[in-house]
Amino acid sequence: MDARGILNDIGIGDDPGYYSGRGATLTDLNSEKLEKVYRGIKKNHGKKAGDNFVQMVADISVLSATDFILSTYNLEANGWKWDKKLISDRKSIYPTSEGSAFGTIMATLSGPRSNETESIRGEFLHKHGIKSDKNVYYFDSLI
Repeated sequence: MDARGILNDIGIGDDPGYYSGRGATLTDLNSEKLEKVYRGIKKNHGKKAGDNFVQMVADISVLSATDFILSTYNLEANGWKWDKKLISDRKSIYPTSEGSAFGTIMATLSGPRSNETESIRGEFLHKHGIKSDKNVYYFDSLI
């Protein structure tokens, strides 16, 4: 199963534009959803691919659904081998249609985007042994 299939299987839309402009919110992503994606990747692509996904989650500074989806696609395109250069830096903006472009504009005009990144990933990272050093996360076995 590819990344799109894994995301769809657990209820995360595979269109990053759908989430465009919303920032990092617990309504879009949470530790439980991240764990389900991890399990899907591990089941279909192996433990190392899963571990690289965990590091990806730790490395994304603002874990919006838009940037998460794009980074997951980049991870897959790189053979499930993580590199920080693969981080999508779209700043939660990725309009893919007239509707999502309008939604992005409205969300941007309504004020600052939400950033609940630490609430989204905290439990997930802790479960996978990720350590924090002044908000910089690292996975011992990948360093």
